[in-house]
Amino acid sequence: QLPTLRHIYPNTLTGYPRYVGTDRGIIPPYSPTQYDPTPTPSIGSIPQVASTYAYWEGDYGILNSRGVGIGETSCSSRILAPADTNETVSLLPIEELTRIAMERSNSSRSAVLLMGEMAERYGFYGVLRLPNPLTTVPNEGGESLMVGDANEAWVFHILSDGKGGAIWCAQRVDDDKVAVVANMFTIRHVDLTDSKGTTFLYSDSMLDVALNKGWWKEGEPFDFTRIYSYGEYYAQGYSSNRMWRAFSLLAPSM
Repeated sequence: QLPTLRHIYPNTLTGYPRYVGTDRGIIPPYSPTQYDPTPTPSIGSIPQVASTYAYWEGDYGILNSRGVGIGETSCSSRILAPADTNETVSLLPIEELTRIAMERSNSSRSAVLLMGEMAERYGFYGVLRLPNPLTTVPNEGGESLMVGDANEAWVFHILSDGKGGAIWCAQRVDDDKVAVVANMFTIRHVDLTDSKGTTFLYSDSMLDVALNKGWWKEGEPFDFTRIYSYGEYYAQGYSSNRMWRAFSLLAPSM
């Protein structure tokens, strides 16, 4: 019998201090020790579900018992989450979003939709948030996940909407194609006519925020990276050179 609430814990940045407690099962890696005797306090909670899947994790959820796998890379963004104050709290960092997806998803598509819906409802925050400036190096306001199962693979981008919610977009990787993401958003022109989500899934906020900020006009192509990326993670070439190298190994003739 699972508890009625699923507690949310803050991200650990580089893996330490580690999570300490029993919410993830009574197993040695999380048990209190003489060095870490105090359970980690939660920062909030969401309703729990009737049952969950087993999964393997590191700093992020990696692979669950239904074959859903996730890889992560931080990205810059033009919008940062609000500062964590009593007035505005964004509850979910990317680490917890991936764990929730591992616990509750039996396909990559359902994982993308679940993470997007949760982030919109409870708020997403990246490593970099206000009052830090966008010019902070590296700008880690956004995140990208590669989400796959035996049938489909998706590239998932997410950032804060600046108001305690989230903006997200996901693009399915064609079965005969490869996607490379290296600390920078890569989704370019989003097909806004794809109403069935065959190739693209996204939040309503993706369009609304861009429209309200004057970054996009209805009728124009919607270039997600141009609109929401703050550029390459550290400096020009930091992301693009790694992407080029991956593609040059995969398809030298191109």
